Amino acid sequence: MSESQPKGELGSEENRTWTGNSTGSTLPSSLLGRDPIILITVLLGLTLRAYFAGQKGLVLDEFHSDFHASRATFSELLQSVRADNHPPLSFALISLAQDLFGKSDFALRIPALIAAALEFTFVGLLARPYGKTACRFAIALVALSSLHLDQGSMARMYAPLAACITGATWASLQLLRGPNKTAAVIGSLAVWGALGLHYFAVHYILWLGLACLLAAWKAAHLGSFVRRMALPLGAAIAAALPWYGTGFIEQLGHGLPPGGDDLGILGLLEGYAHLFFLNLRLGGDLGRWLFLLASLGILGMAARVALTRGAGKDSHPDSTLVLASMAWVVPIWAFALAQFMPRSGFTWHYILPSVAPMAVLAGSCVQGARTRWTLAMCVAAALMLSLLNLKSPGTEDYPGAVSLIQDQWQPGDGVICVEYQPPCFPTGRPWDRYVVQSAAPTDARMETDGIHLREPNNLEQYPRIWLMESALPESVDLRDQLADYGESQQTWSFGWRPTVTLFKRR
Repeated sequence: MSESQPKGELGSEENRTWTGNSTGSTLPSSLLGRDPIILITVLLGLTLRAYFAGQKGLVLDEFHSDFHASRATFSELLQSVRADNHPPLSFALISLAQDLFGKSDFALRIPALIAAALEFTFVGLLARPYGKTACRFAIALVALSSLHLDQGSMARMYAPLAACITGATWASLQLLRGPNKTAAVIGSLAVWGALGLHYFAVHYILWLGLACLLAAWKAAHLGSFVRRMALPLGAAIAAALPWYGTGFIEQLGHGLPPGGDDLGILGLLEGYAHLFFLNLRLGGDLGRWLFLLASLGILGMAARVALTRGAGKDSHPDSTLVLASMAWVVPIWAFALAQFMPRSGFTWHYILPSVAPMAVLAGSCVQGARTRWTLAMCVAAALMLSLLNLKSPGTEDYPGAVSLIQDQWQPGDGVICVEYQPPCFPTGRPWDRYVVQSAAPTDARMETDGIHLREPNNLEQYPRIWLMESALPESVDLRDQLADYGESQQTWSFGWRPTVTLFKRR
């Protein structure tokens, strides 16, 4: 053991047994089963995600996923995605889940649940070289991360993206140590999967490659590492080229923004805090700043201690540097690039893949801790914050909005369901999806077409009109038409986006 490697528990017989074969040539199938604490933590994390996936209605972006995934054939799915701003893999996975498990909200989210299970496994593999406590702590942080809990129970591409990036990171660190056929295959599939899930993956793959090349150069075996990486990386890129050479080019041509939020420096800092503390806005401005400063302080100390201690005893000497690059450098780089390139999007949930390396770094910090109360308190706090996410202000309750209209609808009422959407998406999907689950009347429903509204020119025939909207700009003509039609009686909010307003004819 070098002087830069962690001391204390890592050198014990217990941890030599835990870390196992130092060659790392196989994927240890008993990683979870040997440790009851890890097994319980993983089951808790999956149970929470399954619970949220079953009890929450779809959010606006999930209707986008459902729209593409509901195409009759794979060819139609690809053609539909060409008008979008994402690669097709996540929609194909959701489509497969629908074919196998039905079209319920839970079925659409099964790929995210599977991805969460894979994420826990790869996090455990990344943390194993740092010791048993580090492994337990890292898995617990990911399992109870409020951001990962939110995205790991959502029919979107971010949880699968995180699993692929974490898998690629583990595989790359294995290949740094020497030839490893299992790692080569997993790494190739992971890189291909990441490129097929979201274009933001390019940032993580780029910096993972650069960090590993630097580590190999420092260890004086750059040539051998490049030879080990050439085939799996080349195969992954070759498999992704058919889409990037056709669909991606077509998407660039239609000019649809890449997505993401216009975040300032504060938004970037909050992005880091959101990795584990999604509910930091609870408590008003003071609570927001306290959560922000506390979470950034914790994460910063974790990075400092981890870099000071160095790598785990069975990892490559520079593995901690690679993890730090994935945790800290990628979000800063992507944020900076988005400020100068309008087509490069950035928002806080894009950096979900940074949860895993950040958790491993934090785990390495507590490995040598003399008390376990710190570990227990941190896990308890993460669990509390995760549970609060169930009814957080960011929840979008479309089933509740539809139910309100159903409960108070009167014969002759008109209903308008409209969302702020790109032109490729039809509007009214929240109403269409949830109204069929009950006996709600639909004959009076009118649909509008996102920001390109089909002018409703027959409002006067309805004594009352229900407007169910989501992120609708104040400038659209529909608002003026409704103001001319009648008076607003009452407005109800259903979480972050959807509102329902009742208008009565003058």
